Amino acid sequence: MRRREMIAGLGCAVLWGGHAMAQTSGGKRSEDIAREIFAHNIQVSLGLAPSSFEVHPPSGLEDAGYHAALKTGPLYAWTAVDAKLTALVNGFAGAGPGTQIAFGGFKGGIGHPGGLSALMEAMNFLDPPNRMPIDDIVKRVSFCLNRTDRAEFLFDGDVMRGSGFETPAAVRPPAVRTQRAHVTLTYFTMVQGLTGTFDVWKIVATVATGYAVIVTRQEIGW
Repeated sequence: MRRREMIAGLGCAVLWGGHAMAQTSGGKRSEDIAREIFAHNIQVSLGLAPSSFEVHPPSGLEDAGYHAALKTGPLYAWTAVDAKLTALVNGFAGAGPGTQIAFGGFKGGIGHPGGLSALMEAMNFLDPPNRMPIDDIVKRVSFCLNRTDRAEFLFDGDVMRGSGFETPAAVRPPAVRTQRAHVTLTYFTMVQGLTGTFDVWKIVATVATGYAVIVTRQEIGW
């Protein structure tokens, strides 16, 4: 799915999340509030029409399955799917207060970093003593960033060898490195091509002070 340009009224993405928290006294479950916040913000940030998707897991099923295992602090994991149950957007959202939203293309607004900032903060990425294990970090970041329209998945050497190909020399295990004023996460993914070969990509998420995140992609040659 191509990322669309931000539509008018971007500022309401952050404000809406804060207002939703104030409504908890009405008895609405925090999971349902978080789901609504996620849905609203993918509409605003990515331009998806409300009628074009629904958000999973459904109400009452948040504590079981793959999405439940990805829950990170106050952030629930969500997937927007179309009428054919094809995944469109993966990401995270909590019930607030504040900006507790993270997915590729999230536009946070003035004074609020977008993208994966809230997720990186919830994982204590800039705090080494309290940082999540790297495998858990990669699972959550790749959940957000893997391109659903291309069936992108984490690099798997067994899959590569089983298809008759060797691992590219540039591929390394996932790593976190501190470089002066920022910390980087590096990992690799695979996308199957039309001829049965695989394209391999290097993903680098750079996190600066304040949890602003920049993501870069590089296709890896053989």
